Amino acid sequence: MSWDNLIEMSKIFLGLAYTLIAGHHWTSKIVNILWKHIQDEEESSRPFAYTAEIVGHIERVLYFFAIYSGFTEFIAVWLALKVAGKWARWETGTTDNDEEKRDIGRVFYNTFLIGSGLSLGYAFVGVNLVYLLLDKEKIISWIAPVALIVGSEILHQIILSNQDEGKTKGESKKNKKNNN
Repeated sequence: MSWDNLIEMSKIFLGLAYTLIAGHHWTSKIVNILWKHIQDEEESSRPFAYTAEIVGHIERVLYFFAIYSGFTEFIAVWLALKVAGKWARWETGTTDNDEEKRDIGRVFYNTFLIGSGLSLGYAFVGVNLVYLLLDKEKIISWIAPVALIVGSEILHQIILSNQDEGKTKGESKKNKKNNN
């Protein structure tokens, strides 16, 4: 193995590491805060949640290599498999008679979209990090990965803010019902 091949492999490893480490951290942080709100409402909404994290790791690796090798059609196949397994849950949501919980299937779907979109975004940026490093464009190589992390933190803060606002509105509705 030549020195050039070793350097290229290390750059691929760096892009994959970014995809896996940053992708897992930020995707999990955002998706878990969304699920926490759902779980507060419905205890059985996410049994065996650790399996979703395993799927997330696998899909980020698959996305990374599908993009890197030019087989992006595989991403559509993978997403179709994921959708097929969750379609019924999105349709039914919950059978609870509580008006606020009736459309929770849409919340499940939106959470799925956010998680899948973030995983795909981190894989795309990880692959582009490899391409940029191979072209020796060092400064720009770090802009997109850092921008995605900053954007993920902003999204996290927006979610937290909206959840806090939603709790306040929900508590006000409950107080009005209890006072009547």
